[in-house]
Amino acid sequence: MLAEIRDLRAHTNISMMKHQEEREKMSEQLSGLEEQTTRKERQAKIQAQMLEFKLQQEKILKDDVRSRYDMECERKSELSTLLSREKNHNLDLQKETSNLQYQISKLKDALEREQSRFVSVSEMWDSLV
Repeated sequence: MLAEIRDLRAHTNISMMKHQEEREKMSEQLSGLEEQTTRKERQAKIQAQMLEFKLQQEKILKDDVRSRYDMECERKSELSTLLSREKNHNLDLQKETSNLQYQISKLKDALEREQSRFVSVSEMWDSLV
C-alpha cells in the first residue's frame, strides 16, 4: 500500500508538473496573444487615423473642386450675359450700318441728279453767253 501511495504521489506530482507546464505554456500563449492583439489594435488605430486624414483631405479637395465649379458656373453666366449684350449691340450696329448705307445711296442719287442739273444749267448758261 505504501508503494501505491508513493506511486499516487509520484503520479500526482507528475500531473501537477504537467499542469504547471501547461499553465505556463498557456500563460505564455495568452501573453503572446495579448501582445499580438495590442499590436493589431495599434495598427488598426493608426490605419483608422490615416483613413480619417485621407477622408479630410478628400473633403477639402471636394470642397475646392466644388468652389471652382461654382466660380466657373458664375463666370459662364456672366460671359453668356455679356455675349448676349454683344450680339444685340452687333445687331444694332448692323441695322445702323444698313441705314447709313441706304442714306449714302440716297445722297449719291441726289448728288448725281444735282450734278446732272448743274451740267444742264451750265450748258444753258454757256449757250446764252
